[in-house]
Amino acid sequence: MHREIFSGKTRHFVGNKTNVSSSYDCMRTSSFAQTTIRALALATVLGSTSLQAATIWSGSNTNFTQNVSGPSDHLTARVIITRGQNFPIYNSVLEGSANKTDSPKDTEWAFGTLANHSTLTYKPFYTFATASSPGFVAGGILGKDAVCHLKTDDIYLQVHFTAWGSGSSGGFAYTRSTPAAVAPTPTVNITNPPSSVYSAPANVKITAIASVSSGTVTNVSFFRGTTLIGSSTVSPYSITASNLGVGVYNLTAVATAAGISATSPVVTVTIINPVPTILSIPVISNGIVSFNYTADPGILYTVQSTTDFTNWNSGTTNSAAVNPTVFSEPKASNMRFYRVARMPNP
Repeated sequence: MHREIFSGKTRHFVGNKTNVSSSYDCMRTSSFAQTTIRALALATVLGSTSLQAATIWSGSNTNFTQNVSGPSDHLTARVIITRGQNFPIYNSVLEGSANKTDSPKDTEWAFGTLANHSTLTYKPFYTFATASSPGFVAGGILGKDAVCHLKTDDIYLQVHFTAWGSGSSGGFAYTRSTPAAVAPTPTVNITNPPSSVYSAPANVKITAIASVSSGTVTNVSFFRGTTLIGSSTVSPYSITASNLGVGVYNLTAVATAAGISATSPVVTVTIINPVPTILSIPVISNGIVSFNYTADPGILYTVQSTTDFTNWNSGTTNSAAVNPTVFSEPKASNMRFYRVARMPNP
């Protein structure tokens, strides 16, 4: 058996009978190789997760012309295309003048269209432009569809050269694509119900307002969590969720305009089995009559009084905050009787 031992910068192969010792020696074994393979595999996997899809400039076309004195075409913060007299074009962000090797820096070029951008063969501009007409740029590019790839930005755009100045005249012109127009995002909010408590079973009317800065909101869908409850296509956008049982309902509305969607903040509706309403015996103290009644926090209750069990006053309606809830009022001159009723769901 042979072992491969690394000591300092010198690599030695020794047999079984040779003893070599050094505090800097390390033995390369099969386990080391396996560990290295695993590490490389992990690095490959982790590296692949950072990849992002390329951006395709498929918006409307724009025409650009540069004469001897300018201007330059500002594509991105990293790429500004310009030309000086009879030289090739170059990227004024990364270089001060053109060369025939890799100008414009951080770009590559190919003949073709955006439809097949991923299968084209890209080259530096001068190599690309003179492939069919050595030394003659205009003859190689004028009137032909081409694709430019901004490498670091990973952007592809369509380019069609329409003019190329010769001699010392410089200048050039092309038609190129622009970034695709992005439709505005709509806004949407649930206006009814507020976050609230209902008694089971409940019929809950859900209403939302939605708008978009340009265009039209074409649909608003209502969800409980990820479950679709219903949709509305006409403003005011509204549906009724019927016969809802006990549970917590996290409601959202999703508005769509021109294929772009937005989601409203969550409104939480809690539906409960209400407790029976039971009154305590009224107590009179310091001219105040008071009593407790059982209640579910968040549910509306009304307290009414009468002197003859026939004519009840309109009462006081409140949303219960705690259970039990306390009611009090100044003692009347005549005897009164009280009742408490749980109000219907809104």
